[in-house]
Amino acid sequence: MARPLGIAPGDPLAVVASELLVRYLDAWTPEALHSAKPITYAATGADGSVVAALRVFGEFADRLAGRRLAVVVAAPNPESARTLRARLHAVLAEFGAPPELTVHTAATELLPALAEQDALRGVLFAHLDGTAAPPEDAALVALGQHPGTELLLALDPATAGAPAVALVERYRDLLRGAGLPGVVHVELVDRAGRSRLLVFATGRDKRLGRFKDELWAVDEFAGVRYRDPRDPEQTLLDISLAPDIGPLRRAVLRMLADGEPRAVAQLRRFALAETLYRPADVDRLLPVLLRSGVLVRTPEGGRISPQTLVAARR
Repeated sequence: MARPLGIAPGDPLAVVASELLVRYLDAWTPEALHSAKPITYAATGADGSVVAALRVFGEFADRLAGRRLAVVVAAPNPESARTLRARLHAVLAEFGAPPELTVHTAATELLPALAEQDALRGVLFAHLDGTAAPPEDAALVALGQHPGTELLLALDPATAGAPAVALVERYRDLLRGAGLPGVVHVELVDRAGRSRLLVFATGRDKRLGRFKDELWAVDEFAGVRYRDPRDPEQTLLDISLAPDIGPLRRAVLRMLADGEPRAVAQLRRFALAETLYRPADVDRLLPVLLRSGVLVRTPEGGRISPQTLVAARR
């Protein structure tokens, strides 16, 4: 990407995760600016991802008149807060330090930092770095209960004390119960086998779909691939606009194993809500399964529509 990410090049997992964040914020920011409410980007940790995020917001400086966009960062310690503050103010200077775009860093927990800036109202995007230690459940619940929240959580299975699949189930349930029904997860895996789990949560299907689009549009970097921890075969997937649909095929067939017919719309919703894949990937998969005779459809002929029923061949 043309925009500097602010991430050290030695960590391919961090580079890919930051590019995904930047791509999503490129779409999120102009939509957030249509709201009459204050806008907040909240972050924990002190890596370069918040620098990359601020550069996204700076590129929308010409649209900020009469608005407020605050970047609130909870750093792990006072030294990190001071260092990050200096970096962020240098980035602000690149864009002429627009008064509507403000930066606040503090060595504190995120919720008190947000409360201090009166940021728990309006539109909120929270990027939580849980790679050193997962955030407190209470903080995630409080963020999820705030109307207008979207959240991206990063976890390291090696330090979280649980397998990736257990983390997926835990945080999907937690975030949905907190009030963010749209949840997607993906595990990034590098050539050395190190991994980083990302969990994105939103209250809107449209935003969930947009995140999926950006997920598969990320540039490949240093051999990083995707994996769904819930895939029994643990297939590693190359990042591609037309990814391998083998794991989706297995997931759909498991869903249909009871022999009951499902509408195509249900399968598209299943892909969106429960897998790494997009509804459009179901449209790629179904003709293959129907031609092979693995599935049957009702009606038997004509164009496949959202109302078309499909079932496993008995």
